[in-house]
Amino acid sequence: MVVFLGGPLAGFYFLSENFRQLGKKSLAKSFFWVGIIFVLLLGAFTAFFPEIADKLPGGISAAMIFPFLVVYEMMQAKEIDFLLKKGWKKHSGWRIVLIGLLCMAITIISTIFFALLNPNF
Repeated sequence: MVVFLGGPLAGFYFLSENFRQLGKKSLAKSFFWVGIIFVLLLGAFTAFFPEIADKLPGGISAAMIFPFLVVYEMMQAKEIDFLLKKGWKKHSGWRIVLIGLLCMAITIISTIFFALLNPNF
């Protein structure tokens, strides 16, 4: 849900946060920075190539959920399920929604920023 709401930045953030909670600090840091770079590149692409971005199907947002699910299932799910059974607490639903909205705002702002840099906008 958070990836659909907050886009790829939210997905990268929560994968990073999960890795941090699992004690995998190196992976957490990598996923965090890859997320930042990805959103900046996505904003630049959207702003500088609007004719291509306009032709992308609307379902692309839903399709972006799949890679995050794959990473979660392959690299985190078993450990998180084990820890939840031992009493580990999940993040609250409100925190997830707020972070998703914040990530959406950051993505929109970065896209607007790059659009303002584009003289053809």
